[in-house]
Amino acid sequence: MAPRQGFFTLLRFFDGLCERIYMMFSIACQLLQRLLLLVARSIFVRILVSIEMLLALISWYPGLNSLHF
Repeated sequence: MAPRQGFFTLLRFFDGLCERIYMMFSIACQLLQRLLLLVARSIFVRILVSIEMLLALISWYPGLNSLHF
């Protein structure tokens, strides 16, 4: 009976260990996802600002304004 109890204790230990590792990786993946989302948003905002600046330049020069709205 004693070896069987030790085996189940070992199984519970590894079950708890695997659960902790899974939770750590889950939290790390969530943080990485948030970081990538922030980077993607900042890149998107920079692209929009660049387009806005380009359109502002085009609107200042009447000879270059081929976009007659």
